[in-house]
Amino acid sequence: MQKSLRKISAFLFAAFLGGVLFYGLNHNHQNKNKQEIQEEGGKFSKKDMVEQAIMHEFEITKDLALNIVPRDRLIQAYKYAEELRTTNRAAIPNFNWVERGPNNFGGRTRSILVDPNDGTKKKVFAASPGGGLWKCADITLSTPGWVPINDFFANLSVTTITYNPLNTMEMYFGTGEGWQNADAIRGNGIWKSNDGGVTWTQLSSTTGSSYYYVQKILVHPVTGDVYAATRSGLFRSQNGGTTWTKVLGAGTGGVSDRIADLEIASDNTLYAAAGIFQTDGIY
Repeated sequence: MQKSLRKISAFLFAAFLGGVLFYGLNHNHQNKNKQEIQEEGGKFSKKDMVEQAIMHEFEITKDLALNIVPRDRLIQAYKYAEELRTTNRAAIPNFNWVERGPNNFGGRTRSILVDPNDGTKKKVFAASPGGGLWKCADITLSTPGWVPINDFFANLSVTTITYNPLNTMEMYFGTGEGWQNADAIRGNGIWKSNDGGVTWTQLSSTTGSSYYYVQKILVHPVTGDVYAATRSGLFRSQNGGTTWTKVLGAGTGGVSDRIADLEIASDNTLYAAAGIFQTDGIY
């Protein structure tokens, strides 16, 4: 009996030492990871870890009553969405939407522009945050064809495109998704074309971090000034993109640097909407 107890005691002691050793190694590994993160200039926190990210996703999508993610409701949601689309079509007599591409190879489409230099109004540009800049030669065809303008832009996260009303051959597109969506792609500034969108050049004045996320670009129809709404504020260029000045944002007449949208009214007044995941307003 005593011999058996000694064996059990030895086994438990060995298991205890193994547990202590495992904890020590794991703890040192975690501290090492934390140190590596801090040395890289980051700030260590639980939200940087994969398991915490997964748990966060679960918490924001779960059914509070069931404490599970109700994936079986996707079919119901799909049917409901189809009902809404059908209802909306019927709400306006003789008015229907027809899909025009560029289907599965163009990526998500964030902005479109009818070519101002095409008298037939059949040529259309499509800006994709994941697929670059595309152009269709005839949008009225039953199966429109789309071609990429350039697969080798330094950044393919094209989010907005516009032209200068005073010189329609002058065009601009901005890059970077600033809405904080999970699959957002960071941009790298603004590109300009002087030949109606045939060739494009990255503006060296917009390669900094202030232009990583360009939400919208507009050119004023009277002054020709170029405005860029970014997550770092609203910037204006009065020399075709050579230099820029921050004209709205935190510390510059606004509360938030996150400019969401720009519009020009019929009397040429410029309106800016500010505040992405931050409270602000319209200017």
